[in-house]
Amino acid sequence: MKNSISKRLMGNFVLIIVLTVLFLELALLRGIKHYLYQNVEDLLTSKIEITTDFYQRYFSSYSLEDLLVDDVDVLWRQVDSQVQILNLNKEIIMDSIGYFSSTPVNTPDVTKAILGEEGSWVGFAEYSKDRLMAVSRPLYSDGKIIGIIRVIGSLQETDADLRRMGWVFAWVGVFVMGLALFFERLLAKTIVDPIRSLTAVAELMGDLRLQVRSDINQSDEIGKLAHTLNLMADEILKREQIKNDFITSVSHELRTPLTSIKGWAITLESCGEGEEELISEGLGIIEHEADRLTKMVEELLDFSRFISGRIALEKKEFSLEYLL
Repeated sequence: MKNSISKRLMGNFVLIIVLTVLFLELALLRGIKHYLYQNVEDLLTSKIEITTDFYQRYFSSYSLEDLLVDDVDVLWRQVDSQVQILNLNKEIIMDSIGYFSSTPVNTPDVTKAILGEEGSWVGFAEYSKDRLMAVSRPLYSDGKIIGIIRVIGSLQETDADLRRMGWVFAWVGVFVMGLALFFERLLAKTIVDPIRSLTAVAELMGDLRLQVRSDINQSDEIGKLAHTLNLMADEILKREQIKNDFITSVSHELRTPLTSIKGWAITLESCGEGEEELISEGLGIIEHEADRLTKMVEELLDFSRFISGRIALEKKEFSLEYLL
């Protein structure tokens, strides 16, 4: 069956499981990514703190030009990451790996540093194929911002770890979905098998084999349906017996006047002259029995109308004492 309950249950269950697993894995990966990136940012922040503290201690009175003229690489000797120094126009004037660009650096971390705040940024640079993270801080001289120091680290290893975790989560998700499908088939079987049994019993009852009964004994909706189906079959059998008894009774009641009419008809056929009294008596009995048949037919018609709902009983109170 293309639209069987089992297939619909499996389809809906698979959809729910897939969406749930995807949502949980994506949420977990997102949390892990945030955690790992935060660790890298904390590491870069600690490095830039070392550099800025060294600068504030020994070079805070220097101008940016003095820094460039003097042995400025002493700033990044304290850390093992890429260090850049930018002027207030966001231009790179010194880079620990020798990279220079005439284009201003307009990343969010540099923009925040220009405003006197520490900023961070994640993205790609033209000199590296790996994703980078940068943390920037302003450089002060005599209380004024004279430039920006920027520490940059590669996220290559972090992204590689995330990719490995993604594959692990993917295989775990496949295993979970396979396990869920196995248990879903067992669950569907407990629902579908009773319904199939109930359908088979209903089909037999539809073929007027009303002695057949469902043997499902459950306390759920399916068990209640099976019990109702059995009660319906019992009620149909009772009504069938009542109908048969009614037909037998009506047949008996009809046979009596018909026998009387037929008997008198045969008697009247053999009557001759001088038997007017017998003929009159016979005709009277025939008329009486015919009226009796007519009344019975009218009662049957009234009963049929009542059963079909075309007429209704009009109930009134009466005195039982008077009736007795």
